[in-house]
Amino acid sequence: LGGGNIKRLETLYEQGEEDMKEVQVVVFFLFVALTMGTFTKTLLQRFLPSVPYTCVLLFEGAVLGYVHEITGRRLGSLSESIRMWVAINPHVLLFSFLPPLLFGDSMGMNWHHIKKCFWQCLLLACPGVLLGTVLTAVTARCFFPSYGWDWPTAMTFGSILAATDPVAVVAILNELGASPKLTMLISGESLMNDGTAIVLFNLFKRFITVPPENPEHPLGATRSANPESDAWSIIGYFLRMAVGGVGLGIGMGFLALLWMSAVTHKSNHSDAIVQISITLCCAYLVFFIG
Repeated sequence: LGGGNIKRLETLYEQGEEDMKEVQVVVFFLFVALTMGTFTKTLLQRFLPSVPYTCVLLFEGAVLGYVHEITGRRLGSLSESIRMWVAINPHVLLFSFLPPLLFGDSMGMNWHHIKKCFWQCLLLACPGVLLGTVLTAVTARCFFPSYGWDWPTAMTFGSILAATDPVAVVAILNELGASPKLTMLISGESLMNDGTAIVLFNLFKRFITVPPENPEHPLGATRSANPESDAWSIIGYFLRMAVGGVGLGIGMGFLALLWMSAVTHKSNHSDAIVQISITLCCAYLVFFIG
């Protein structure tokens, strides 16, 4: 090997070591957080079962962040790992954690309770979220006039705040032994309102991200002087996102169920691995495709 090739190999080796070290630092905080959560869960179950687990986790996270700041971010690899997680692309977190969370909540629901509370959940999740979006948009326009928001921007802001995430509330209700119907109503509505809020957010976001001079319609169709055409394009987009997503989920669910039915031999260890893989793939693929 020539001297130039050796130099390049040394440079590549050093870069590889730096990349490997950076990856190690990134996952360090993840496993520190998992260890803290596991230890806290074990401690509370044994000695303080009445204390809400999620509230303690929030307190621990706040304390860790405070220590990270007052020490001048000098906790070594932990501070470096926290810094990387703070600067992470938010879409990575969304696409990594949201699909299994939604899928896990759906899988854990009681079918008999769902049948009893479905229409109440639907009423809260669809008209309720839409009403909350409109009221939040009106409030933003009235109380924050200095921002200069137009209606699409205000409605986008309203759709972001309209969807509630009652994870902590449901956990506390379960620990306190509240009525299963009440728990089902809250958790079921939260699952449905996520879908409604995402549809509304994507719908109004398209109106504010396209420049006015662009000849294309925010929904992808050519601008037309016929308002009926614009109205139908909006309705078509909403139906594609709302109804099409539900249809895709049902179809993928049946396919996954048929596939897992074919691999139900308890004596075969590989079948259990296949079932776990099908479950994970179904959760993520439905989210990405829908």
